[in-house]
Amino acid sequence: MKKLLLVFCVLLGLTGCGQVLDESFDKETLKQETIAIVENLNDENYDAIVTTVNDDLKDILSASVIQKAWEPVYEKLGESRDKSSCTIKANGDYATVVLISNYANGKLQVTATYNTDMELIGLYIK
Repeated sequence: MKKLLLVFCVLLGLTGCGQVLDESFDKETLKQETIAIVENLNDENYDAIVTTVNDDLKDILSASVIQKAWEPVYEKLGESRDKSSCTIKANGDYATVVLISNYANGKLQVTATYNTDMELIGLYIK
């Protein structure tokens, strides 16, 4: 009985975690936009990433800021191999994409958050 109650509580808790993706988002577009960010990082095309950033954040997330964050990570990772997984989560009016990519010396996790206008409002490189 205790196990059944525990399973029920876990399932009940998980229902609150899975918000429905707002209809203004398209999963494939979110995935492709995030793949483009990774490709632009690999190509050192930081300005292309900045063009997708929300206007309010362009001063904070400039090309030079992205470059300074990316270069030490890329030096450790080495050559890009392939994309291994992509997860998309709803956060009300926002969507967060977590993309895992394989590199010669490890894995890269890029977490990108978009608003309903498909503007980048958050970028985390790990």
